[in-house]
Amino acid sequence: MNLLFKVIKGLTAIIRWGAIITIFLMMTLIACSVISRGIINKPIIGDYELVQLMMVVLVGLGIAYSESVDAHIKVGLLVDRFNKRVQAAFNVFGYILVSGICFVVGTIQIGAGLKALHTFLVSTTILHVPHYPFQFLLGIGFFLWGLESLVKIINNLVELVTGKVVEQEQEGSEVSVI
Repeated sequence: MNLLFKVIKGLTAIIRWGAIITIFLMMTLIACSVISRGIINKPIIGDYELVQLMMVVLVGLGIAYSESVDAHIKVGLLVDRFNKRVQAAFNVFGYILVSGICFVVGTIQIGAGLKALHTFLVSTTILHVPHYPFQFLLGIGFFLWGLESLVKIINNLVELVTGKVVEQEQEGSEVSVI
């Protein structure tokens, strides 16, 4: 089980760096575009499209990491009032829903990417960048988000059954039961 956790955390760490590099490139492109338009009076052709595509990359690479560090928005007005075991039961139910939806969306995105790969019908307007690589990236991102949710399902089930909180350090470290 620890091997599965390490593999998922390792994959999440790899794509996290992809998201960091993407946001850096996006900031650099926007800064260069503003400077070239304002000072040199020569805009970068297709900068708007490139930023849009980078946003897709950023989301695709960032959602699994956001799940791993609990950065997604949660509203627990009612659930937070229950004891830890009841909270764990609600968490298991919620993470099962998240995981199932992520696997469905990931499958749909991969299927759409495969279809687009064979037809080459959809691309950007100015630069003619095909959309299928970004559909694959979103599919992979949703699958990894589902796997991160699966880790949380297992951790909450352990907490539900044993009553002990499972602590996981970030960056693929060991899993320990407190």
